[in-house]
Amino acid sequence: MDLNLNNIWLDRAMVPKIANLGLSRIFSEDRIKYYKEESPRYMAPEYLNSTGMSVSIDIYSLGVMMIQITTREENNDNLDKASRIYIKDIRKRWTAEHIASVYSSLDSECLHQVHTCIKTGLECMQIDQKNRPSIDVIVDRLNTI
Repeated sequence: MDLNLNNIWLDRAMVPKIANLGLSRIFSEDRIKYYKEESPRYMAPEYLNSTGMSVSIDIYSLGVMMIQITTREENNDNLDKASRIYIKDIRKRWTAEHIASVYSSLDSECLHQVHTCIKTGLECMQIDQKNRPSIDVIVDRLNTI
């Protein structure tokens, strides 16, 4: 529930560590309300509109982080309409040509990696949670690039 860029830390060897996962299960309703108010742009629309939790909520958050890291663009709001516009804009603007112009110093293999991360991030951010990939699919895809 609280998967966001602030919870990814780097150790001395620059290996990423994910912190603060699983704690949401033990929080009171007041604490959960705090997360909804403080980190809404990382939370799946279906969670913000209800109190239900599922694995696909963290998949959505992972997608937001992948998009933010690769595009350096943030969704400043997670109202349903704002999220849809953000996703549509990323999908429209971040073509292979745009990626090549933004990351002009990268070789073709690295450009392919950026494109795959953006594509995967957008799949993770599908509004319909049934259309989001599983973590196994995401890991397999990232391991192949």
